[in-house]
Amino acid sequence: MNRLSLLIGATHGGLEMVSRDIAKMSSYLKSVTGGAWNEDEVIEIVDKPLATIEKKLITIKKNKPDFLLIYWSGHGAYSKKHEELIIEVSQDEDIRESDLLGLAQKQLLIFDTCNVIIDDTEPELVMESLKYRVTALARDRVEARKYYEELITASGGTQIAYSCNISEYSNADDVLGSIYTNEIIKQSKAWSSCQTSKGNITIKETTRLAENACARHSQHPKVTGPKIDQHLYYPFAIKL
Repeated sequence: MNRLSLLIGATHGGLEMVSRDIAKMSSYLKSVTGGAWNEDEVIEIVDKPLATIEKKLITIKKNKPDFLLIYWSGHGAYSKKHEELIIEVSQDEDIRESDLLGLAQKQLLIFDTCNVIIDDTEPELVMESLKYRVTALARDRVEARKYYEELITASGGTQIAYSCNISEYSNADDVLGSIYTNEIIKQSKAWSSCQTSKGNITIKETTRLAENACARHSQHPKVTGPKIDQHLYYPFAIKL
């Protein structure tokens, strides 16, 4: 399977720990639990201009990967005018959620960003985010990749995970970083350590496991996608 993950982040506005978010997600994806992604399948874009991101998106759409995962960490807000999430790639440039759709037949988008409603005349988007580090485990990558891709094949469409609901902020801890990213990875690793047989949990199930921790910070994550059983959503963690 031709798979690709694009990890995008912007540290402007005091979000220095976004770089840790990207590093943590990259490390997690390359682990067996995260799907055993190869180095050349994980692209990191941090603090780059919009033109760089757009060029990469054009290339991705042209190459048509079988499965595309896009992760964002940085400033964001919900546009009342456009009725969608807007992410701020720099102080003067932003990109719409819809600009990231239609790049592959099978897509998973994960937005760890605020979702507060803004007046589109406001010059700045409000938000907080960050992260911590994860260590990749050495395991049977060949089998892990095969199983992970079987699960992707069994699912379909575009699925989007939001760290909070519309009108909410995405919160962070000074040490751990973004609450949502921290929780979905922590919960996935905890599940993996307790799982005694081959299996998986999806982005839908992982987000559900993170709900209580997020709720304590007044944010309510959600996953949208095709009307299918939650067990058929794209995998976020696997166990061999």
